[in-house]
Amino acid sequence: GGIYHAIVDLSEYPIKAPSVAVATPCGAYKINVNLCLVGITNYHPESWSQGTSIEGIINAVSAYMLPSSRLSNGIGMISSKPDVYKQL
Repeated sequence: GGIYHAIVDLSEYPIKAPSVAVATPCGAYKINVNLCLVGITNYHPESWSQGTSIEGIINAVSAYMLPSSRLSNGIGMISSKPDVYKQL
């Protein structure tokens, strides 16, 4: 658990997907790097649905922060050891 901050550019939402960058160290994402989450962020505009809610975007970013549920090979993602997650 913890409090994490993100930078979310909603300037063209819901027409276009937002850019999302995490601003707080969490062990899952590089700091201040736009994330590549298919259907959630602006890296894959062909996958974007205008029906995606802001709550859905936040939930998706949060879900990928869990060590057991994320990939470490996406843009902006990192793979940390479990003890790093506990420290953050």
